[in-house]
Amino acid sequence: EHGHVIAAIAPPAERELRQQLATKLDQRDAELFEKTLQMLKSLPELGVLLQVERELPQLIRQVYVGKGTDLFADQEQESWQLAEYRLRKVLTEFAQSGRSTYQGRLFAQDALQGFLFVDLCASKYDVVLMNPPFGLAPPEGFEYIRNAYPNSYTELLATFVERGYQLSRGMVGAITSRAFMMATRLSEWRKNILVGNLQLLADLGENIMDDAFVEAAAYVID
Repeated sequence: EHGHVIAAIAPPAERELRQQLATKLDQRDAELFEKTLQMLKSLPELGVLLQVERELPQLIRQVYVGKGTDLFADQEQESWQLAEYRLRKVLTEFAQSGRSTYQGRLFAQDALQGFLFVDLCASKYDVVLMNPPFGLAPPEGFEYIRNAYPNSYTELLATFVERGYQLSRGMVGAITSRAFMMATRLSEWRKNILVGNLQLLADLGENIMDDAFVEAAAYVID
């Protein structure tokens, strides 16, 4: 029985295997496969903060329609679903082929994991729960986070809560440092995320989270 854990791992980088797989694909599917892997290359640094669902429609337009052409959202979703089905089928066959090497099987499995991550970010959730990291973003992902989350990039816990809010169609629950309550740099974030949406707040104080020497708070937004 397979679990439902999706890891934010780097997409496979083996050039020869990517070229070998491309020969089994339609030209446009091969182009989308390559562009999708490029889009996912920063997954280890960004994880779920990578806004895949915002970048994917642009890739679909570039590959299947042409630059500068608009598609309706339902057409983009249908294009992705059909292409993803074809890519998954070829990757699965590639992994199961009797001629596939161990490296080839790992390549296919890592690529399939990337498509699972795309699906995760393209979905909406009734409940999002988190105990996110806090502090500044790592240098490798700082520029992306600053551009994608201009109101919260100075504090990772706020960035993750904002991302959870984007992915939620219901409630977001978090236990974090209580610093978000007072930080002046998060004033716009509080206006956009907390004001009017905060349903519950418990100011918990010290010695709540293991090995985290901060005062904690637990809260729910809707």
